[in-house]
Amino acid sequence: MCDKFRTPLLGNISEKDFDLVYEPAEDSFLLLDVLEKEDEFLQRLNCTDINPKAAEMTHLTALRNDKKVEPVVCNL
Repeated sequence: MCDKFRTPLLGNISEKDFDLVYEPAEDSFLLLDVLEKEDEFLQRLNCTDINPKAAEMTHLTALRNDKKVEPVVCNL
């Protein structure tokens, strides 16, 4: 796996936060492998979540990993 898709640092998320959002597991890391293959396409997309806490954790995790993400809280 290239440096661009290294395992994200999650130190900004506490155990208590995992009561409110999905804790990364094996399927999360499998998803990273798939996303790596579609990187060019995915760079043009936005991110959304219905859970405000999940959107906040996504934003904070992106910042911790030197990425820019602006999640939108919505119900599609």
